[in-house]
Amino acid sequence: MIHLQRLRLDLQALATESRALKRDLRSPWQRPMADEQRRLVRLRRQTTERLVLLASARGRLHVRAIPTLFAGTAGTDDVRVWHARVAERVGKDYGELPPKHPSTPEPPDATLHEEAR
Repeated sequence: MIHLQRLRLDLQALATESRALKRDLRSPWQRPMADEQRRLVRLRRQTTERLVLLASARGRLHVRAIPTLFAGTAGTDDVRVWHARVAERVGKDYGELPPKHPSTPEPPDATLHEEAR
């Protein structure tokens, strides 16, 4: 079970930060911007990993080819295996929710059960 609401909020936060960094990097540089460039690369990777998890929860693939940076290093060239490994690793952050009181209703679209795929 994946906590979709939290995943979507994290994706929104990553997108907002990414847009702000892109805006700064597109304007004329007044100082060295290497740190911002590295931060943008990390944000893009984190976003892709979370989108891989979201796609996996829906039984789909987010990427059709292993990113060049990881090709051959993960011990496989099979995109489905890479996808599953990434989803498993990132999914730990969005896994099982703590038990709630039985009378507390579940918010709509907060979780995705394996059976509902």
